[in-house]
Amino acid sequence: MADTEMTPNAVKIFLRETEKKWADRKINNGTYGFQFQPGTKWIPGLSQEQINAYQSTLEIRFPKDLVTFLQYANGTDLQTINVYDNDGNPHTYAPGVYSYPRDLEVIKQRIALLTEDWDEVLESLGLGENVLGKNPKFFPFFAHRYVLCNGDPTTSIVCSIHGTDAIVYGPSLEKYLQSEFLDEPVGQ
Repeated sequence: MADTEMTPNAVKIFLRETEKKWADRKINNGTYGFQFQPGTKWIPGLSQEQINAYQSTLEIRFPKDLVTFLQYANGTDLQTINVYDNDGNPHTYAPGVYSYPRDLEVIKQRIALLTEDWDEVLESLGLGENVLGKNPKFFPFFAHRYVLCNGDPTTSIVCSIHGTDAIVYGPSLEKYLQSEFLDEPVGQ
């Protein structure tokens, strides 16, 4: 897996590009699944003191590039929407990218869900101890996407974990963000 160091400039460009994409976004009424609403914006970032409190509250040490990202963006302002292919079901809403402290209870619930099937999740990921570290933790970022916090500040692997279905979704936070939010191939 790739080591990374996300630069402040890369974060600023990413934030600008995603907000531009979301500004003119149309909800796809023929889709099941959560979508970003038109006009979604990033919430301004956290101070270092707030990031430290966030880590302390969750008992997780964030990798450097997650810290850099959080300094510029603290989640999204609008909830995502699921229109259920306009099949008659009422639309549902969920947090977009999680924000601290607004979504703290959801974040804690997502972390707790992982512990129910911990061994199966780790086995599904197929990552050795050299990558996972001795005490791996997963930080919920968006929906069921988690940043691996393995004690190595230079590594920010992103995993998709839903129940025991767990895969590596991006070799770094930066590559994951480009793929998930800007539809660019993840690459290695």
